[in-house]
Amino acid sequence: MDEDNQGALHEPQFEKVYDAYQDVFNALKEKNRERLIDVLENYCRSGQNMDTAISTLKKNMTAVLNSVEYDFSNGPVEGINRRIKSLKCSCVGFRNLDNFRKRIALIRS
Repeated sequence: MDEDNQGALHEPQFEKVYDAYQDVFNALKEKNRERLIDVLENYCRSGQNMDTAISTLKKNMTAVLNSVEYDFSNGPVEGINRRIKSLKCSCVGFRNLDNFRKRIALIRS
């Protein structure tokens, strides 16, 4: 870390936000459900953007905890949806629905 950034680490407010970020990051990385719950429940608001991130995680607590507990992801499905939407925009319509379905099948394969 360079000298300019080292000074920021000694600011109490920055240090508090950075520690909260590291706690959330490590709990997610280690898939430690109890630690994540503890970090989210005991977070004290600081007037920073981290407040928004923590409140969003709290609001979606069930989904966040499921992501820690299970290895499933909807990423591949979202990727296919994005490609289908892109195809739909770039083709500006097909003569019939069968042709559109055939192009979707080509995308998925």
